[in-house]
Amino acid sequence: MKALEDYYQVTKETIEMLEGEEWEKNREEAIQMLDRFILKREKLQLEIKPPFTDEDETLGERCIALNLRLSELMGIKKKEIAADIKRVKQQKRHNQKYANPYDAVMTDGFYYDKRK
Repeated sequence: MKALEDYYQVTKETIEMLEGEEWEKNREEAIQMLDRFILKREKLQLEIKPPFTDEDETLGERCIALNLRLSELMGIKKKEIAADIKRVKQQKRHNQKYANPYDAVMTDGFYYDKRK
């Protein structure tokens, strides 16, 4: 079945891209490539229909194993991106406090006496 073979190949390419240096070199471009791979896999997945031969079933089992690896890698990359976003936000807050240290002065301990 051609769709299953293509699905296997696209999944394999996606894993190679996530494990390779492409991700580290240019993350924005790698994310766009990942998006294209996911869309291509989605279309191919809809084309996969029974009946399956023994070859197809063997390839399907390999696809399932690759899908598990792909899910694991995507989870790792998601955590990396979340950590980077958190780090950038913290640095932005730090830079704002450094630029204007009296912006958020604590008023703890002050009170107003209403008596005259």
